[in-house]
Amino acid sequence: MTKTDMTLEIGVAVSGNIDAGGTLVATATYTQTGADPASQGVVDQYGSIDLTKMNYDSAQYNSRTDIVFNLSGTITDASGNSVPFGFPADANSAVTITVPAGGSGTEIVPQSGTSSQQLILDDQDEDGDTYQYCLAPVAQPAGGNPIPFQLDPRIVNR
Repeated sequence: MTKTDMTLEIGVAVSGNIDAGGTLVATATYTQTGADPASQGVVDQYGSIDLTKMNYDSAQYNSRTDIVFNLSGTITDASGNSVPFGFPADANSAVTITVPAGGSGTEIVPQSGTSSQQLILDDQDEDGDTYQYCLAPVAQPAGGNPIPFQLDPRIVNR
């Protein structure tokens, strides 16, 4: 029997404003929107992820966890117009992962999702370390330059 990856789905509801000078201030609320296997309380409202709370069954699943981020919400410009935003096409530019104590960065691999609103982190979830991750979406005002912004929670591995 082939074992599958566990999956954790996270909704990232962004709220932001771009002022007349082009400065973007954004916040996000995180919601666990799904998990396979079914698991409760893996993600808190600030986006911190504790993979030790996944209901891991070694007979059915391997130790990897696919963490799927789905953006939603609204960013407005100084005139109140909605501004589109999403992850950059290069998944490595869509997130920064800080490795504990200067260790190897191969534990978590970013992958593009099915749209610019989705990012997937393929986490080996096996080293027991805690990682900081910083999502890096980009807002695209009409007629203006792209504005990158950051959202910065953490991941605790099994």
